[in-house]
Amino acid sequence: MDGVGFVSGAGFVKGEIASKRPRVVMNAKERDLKKVKSVEDYLKVTRKDNFSVMMFVAPNCKACDSMTHHLQALAEQHPDKEFYEMNIHENKPLAKNLGVESIPAFHFYTLQGNAPGTLENFATSSVRNLESKLAEYKRSKFDVEQYRFA
Repeated sequence: MDGVGFVSGAGFVKGEIASKRPRVVMNAKERDLKKVKSVEDYLKVTRKDNFSVMMFVAPNCKACDSMTHHLQALAEQHPDKEFYEMNIHENKPLAKNLGVESIPAFHFYTLQGNAPGTLENFATSSVRNLESKLAEYKRSKFDVEQYRFA
């Protein structure tokens, strides 16, 4: 096989760089994101006594696909956090109620007393931005009292 191949959004391109940043190819080490498919699933996730990251996506969204691969890699780097994915088309009323207006969007949750608390909610397709936000919550058992809830 001649040339160098890179994976791009359009597929495999032989002999040329398809983009400045080739798509991340998932390897076996990366953790799968847990799917949230209903309001009941969402309530279970947000009522857990841990740090949860929820990514809101839609089918055929290239930025969402790219961020899914990156989030799977980040999940491997942050075993103290739970990572979830919700398809907004399967949960339109819930996504609207949560204020999801653009995708991919992210919400960070933890318990605030006995109720779910939202630490962050933002939309981004920047891995660097997502990593920066996650770094703010780097301790596995952080003191909830020191954070302002959104």
